[in-house]
Amino acid sequence: MATIATSYTPFIATFFPKPAEETKLLDFIQTKLPIYVAQRSPKIKPVTGSQHLYELKVRIGADFYRLAYRYEANQIQALYLTKTLRKVHFDREVLRFLRSSS
Repeated sequence: MATIATSYTPFIATFFPKPAEETKLLDFIQTKLPIYVAQRSPKIKPVTGSQHLYELKVRIGADFYRLAYRYEANQIQALYLTKTLRKVHFDREVLRFLRSSS
């Protein structure tokens, strides 16, 4: 099995004001997310309207978030995190964010 490299955007790295929450998120991205991707977890869903963009619900501390990431050629790049949990709203929100940041 090929190894999967991970990275994340500055938006992800600065999302949480508390260092403990940030550490939990970055640990999830670097250790658990590659395992989920390799195992093709049913938790992972495509983001409607974008190719190679996926999302899943993540629990950090007591709260749940949705994480959007791009996966291509054994590379994962975490792009966006939000407390918006409804998938339809999340898909619109992440696409709007990506359009505005490019």
